[in-house]
Amino acid sequence: MRHVSWLLALILLLSSVAGIALAQAPNELLGPPLDSPVPPMRIIARYFDFTPEQVEQIKGFIETRKAAVEPLVKQITEKEQALHNLLGAPGPDPVAVGNLVLAIRQLRGQVRDAQEQFDTDLEGILTPDQLTKLRAARRADRLEPVVRAMRELKLGLP
Repeated sequence: MRHVSWLLALILLLSSVAGIALAQAPNELLGPPLDSPVPPMRIIARYFDFTPEQVEQIKGFIETRKAAVEPLVKQITEKEQALHNLLGAPGPDPVAVGNLVLAIRQLRGQVRDAQEQFDTDLEGILTPDQLTKLRAARRADRLEPVVRAMRELKLGLP
């Protein structure tokens, strides 16, 4: 789940960066006015300078990951609910609790594996310049809580 969160944070981060660029030169980047939201893939493709072929490959990677992760997330949710119910009952069976905890851990590992495969596939089609941008975005993602806190305290950020 951490990698899924990372990806969502990356998309949000890149959306923010691209939003600033789009606000400064909307006609050069998009053509039509910015009345409608810009799809995240379009923003990311522009930032990374993806080729149309790369965009199609990435869409395929996303679909593959989605197909792998969605059933796992559903199973995790069901098992977490079962664990919650079991722990809420009087005198929960420790073996049943342990089995559910282990099953949830295994499912989360499978989600992590799917995300790692996605990361490997993505990195495998990127140019050196695109890899540099990806690494920079990952570093920026780790700074997001700091930036949010700085904005909240009005410490030199708009």
